[in-house]
Amino acid sequence: MQISLDLYQAGEDMMRQNLRRRNPKHSEVEIDKALLEWLQGESEPDKGGHPGRRRLRPIQP
Repeated sequence: MQISLDLYQAGEDMMRQNLRRRNPKHSEVEIDKALLEWLQGESEPDKGGHPGRRRLRPIQP
């Protein structure tokens, strides 16, 4: 479980760094807002989001 949490945190940290690099003049509040949008899947494809519709896939044993 700890490994999963560490990986999640690493991914969030990398995206935060990426957003800062792409938007060096943005405040920390703006970066937080962009990160939250990304986490919620509200980003546009050209801003790090994903194109197309989402679909759920069954977990294969």
